Amino acid sequence: RVGRCGGQRGGAPEYMVRLSALVPLLLRSAPPHCCRVSPRWLRSAPPRSSAGAPPPPLEPLDPVAADMQGGALAPPPPPDPALTADVWLQRETVRYGGAASDAAYLTSYAPFTVDGNHTRAVLLLAAGRGLAAPAAEPDEQTLRSLADRIALSCECVVLLPRLSGGTARWQHGRLLSEADAAARYLNAAHGAQALGVVALGEAGCVAAELHAQGALESHALVTLVPPRVPHEALRALDAPLLCVLGEAAGQASEMAEALALNPRLRGEYFVRHFAGCRQDFLLAPGSEREAEAADQAVSLALAFLDRHVPEGVAAGVPR
Repeated sequence: RVGRCGGQRGGAPEYMVRLSALVPLLLRSAPPHCCRVSPRWLRSAPPRSSAGAPPPPLEPLDPVAADMQGGALAPPPPPDPALTADVWLQRETVRYGGAASDAAYLTSYAPFTVDGNHTRAVLLLAAGRGLAAPAAEPDEQTLRSLADRIALSCECVVLLPRLSGGTARWQHGRLLSEADAAARYLNAAHGAQALGVVALGEAGCVAAELHAQGALESHALVTLVPPRVPHEALRALDAPLLCVLGEAAGQASEMAEALALNPRLRGEYFVRHFAGCRQDFLLAPGSEREAEAADQAVSLALAFLDRHVPEGVAAGVPR
């Protein structure tokens, strides 16, 4: 790994994200030409408020009852429904006047949604190559599962616009218009005052350049498997950056060197290279090794967002 991540920023509290994998959210079939492994992060985890609860006590084994059943034990009870994502998340499709013609996917931590108490939001942007091979666009359900994981783990609201048509349709001006409309909607409809941006594939390159130009603002930027981010943009960024890369290690070291020359970041950046993983390992891992790397990458993104996107901005104090 290269790069570094600095200390606490803006008084935001630092949390330990617990990633208990409990219920698979998605099972994907393998394409005929390769081995497809479902990403390990496509599993729900209890929110922070319940993750620390002690496990229920184990029922004592009754050897007499087991012997009466011929030594066969009773089947395990079904999973506790209180620990499934369906209980803790509120999902819907919304329209907010952005450039995307299709309705966007909105998922949020239900207790805060019901109380109207959301203060932070995450905008998830995905467009272009580097996301899923051989398809030109990533699988929509996979992206929705990623949005659910962010909303559940960070206890926030996540908006996923459908950026169909590939990167050619989502260059700087169009993507900026979409992000601006989405941010305004999250503020007006959910009262979000703090924003994190997670951009996948080539959308990550465009989002980084927009941040560097001052056109797009957020409390934290996470770029996942971007093909290449210009060094000029890295030296001009003013938002904390997490960049996850696969394939060549040379790009990771070059990015870290460019970020080290950026005085605005004050060390608030981290570049993580997963050696030996293909560019599309995050959403379409081809082996157990890549699935484990994808899980680690998502865990890094969750911890980074939780650290740098503050809660309680509207009230002036963290929750």
